[in-house]
Amino acid sequence: MNAKPPNFGSDWQQADDLPTLDESNSQQYIGKVVLVGVTFENARDEMVHMQQWAGVIRTYSNLKGIQVDLYDTEEICSLPPFPDLLEPAEPGIYRLRSTGRVVEHPDYFANLTCTAPESDDRTAKA
Repeated sequence: MNAKPPNFGSDWQQADDLPTLDESNSQQYIGKVVLVGVTFENARDEMVHMQQWAGVIRTYSNLKGIQVDLYDTEEICSLPPFPDLLEPAEPGIYRLRSTGRVVEHPDYFANLTCTAPESDDRTAKA
């Protein structure tokens, strides 16, 4: 199963109390390889699905967020502009569970969890 990549929006309006990206460091991220993992949970915080993607960071800004040109697709993954989202990756060889694609020595990891709201009583089937 190869799910549609996450799109958390691309026109961010930051609230006053949220941390922002230090855009002066954007060149440290642009052009680097990132593995993106999203865990989907139901309203009871139970995991219902996990998905992974890999690609190259194309945008690192507070307005557009962190945009990733994904491998194996024409799509762009739009991640929120959270400063702690990108974590340095340990050198190694990683295989994406969803596609089997092998990624050698990525630069960063981005892991997110999406939880369904309380009013959403649907359950996903894996």
